[in-house]
Amino acid sequence: MTGRCIAMIENMKITFTGGGNLGEELFLPLDAPVLVGRSHSASIRFRESDVSGKHLEISRSGDGVMALNISRYKAMVNGTILQPGESCPVNPGDVFAFGSKARFRIDALGVSGDSPTGGSTD
Repeated sequence: MTGRCIAMIENMKITFTGGGNLGEELFLPLDAPVLVGRSHSASIRFRESDVSGKHLEISRSGDGVMALNISRYKAMVNGTILQPGESCPVNPGDVFAFGSKARFRIDALGVSGDSPTGGSTD
């Protein structure tokens, strides 16, 4: 009997596409939830006043990655509203938006401690 091995996503690369951090890139581990917001504890931090201190949380879920809106305010994912308390899967190319200017794009998700890439993980 042969088993199927599923690689666990361990990190991600993002690029700020709006707001005060425009053009900056971050490589982030997914060994713990990644906080997005204005808070000093946020790994993906915005300075814009219309972004909540703790707006979104990105974390591993099974063999994928999910985003959860933990704010009282909406977020946008690829132009679709993500209401407070709602979650969605995260994929390379997804664009997250908060308030009037704060934006970032998921450039890549990576496995096995490698630098994330936008390509296939098999």
